[in-house]
Amino acid sequence: MSDEVIAEESVPGADVPVTDESAAVELDIEALLAERDEYKDIALRLQADFENYKKRVAQQSIDDIDRATGSSQRRCCRFSMPARRHSPTGLTVSNRSGPR
Repeated sequence: MSDEVIAEESVPGADVPVTDESAAVELDIEALLAERDEYKDIALRLQADFENYKKRVAQQSIDDIDRATGSSQRRCCRFSMPARRHSPTGLTVSNRSGPR
């Protein structure tokens, strides 16, 4: 490349005129910064996806254990239905007190 001066503009903070080579370097830097930002965005999204995956797997493990042991079914039934017991005569008697 030659050291010809393209324009009489100068790089901010320097007293050197802009040349073909320095303009190419500036374009390369801008392209690299844009590419870096794209990769950073991809990395952040991947990290968030992995955190969500870990939370989902942990919740599925808890659900599988609850389903295997029946604890979630017992928990649901305990609060939704009144407790009943069977009498020796075969009739179902409620645990609630009050008129029958």
